Amino acid sequence: MSIGCSSMVRRTTRCASGLPSFLPRSAWLLSVAERSTATSPTRIGLTALCGWIIGARLYFSGSVAAWIQSGAVALFVLYCGVVLFVTRDFLVAVSYYLPATLFLLVVYGLVYQQGRESAMLIGLLGLVLTFVAAGIQQAQWSLHPVYLSYNALYHVVQAVALFCIYWSARWLVIMR
Repeated sequence: MSIGCSSMVRRTTRCASGLPSFLPRSAWLLSVAERSTATSPTRIGLTALCGWIIGARLYFSGSVAAWIQSGAVALFVLYCGVVLFVTRDFLVAVSYYLPATLFLLVVYGLVYQQGRESAMLIGLLGLVLTFVAAGIQQAQWSLHPVYLSYNALYHVVQAVALFCIYWSARWLVIMR
């Protein structure tokens, strides 16, 4: 594991909170509704970029991690160009986000196999629940049509998944 894991998580969080300053100035001239549809895919892309960076630093050596990060940044820039200037189709966002999520899932699994740390297993569970939540939403499976629609159920499962991932990442920062 890389020594700078805690500083990397802090920098990633700062980067995500500073996203509006990253977007082109022309995006701020759009109406609120247009701005939301322009920035949502970019936020999804930023999350995927963070997944690549975290996975690379968590498992690989310095030079391999740097190579993965450089490729991820280049791909993110290309992705931003597509979603800001070509199409905002959600399928583009999913096709960009899915490989990063699978990569992070595999890395969490490998790190868990190495040390059998329960926090890694909880993070792995969170990543699996992310896929379960997506399946619930795509299948439009609901427990109740009014009180717990498929979209509400998706968000409940996704919230549990994100908490598991957060808890695992927090443990990594504290322990490393």
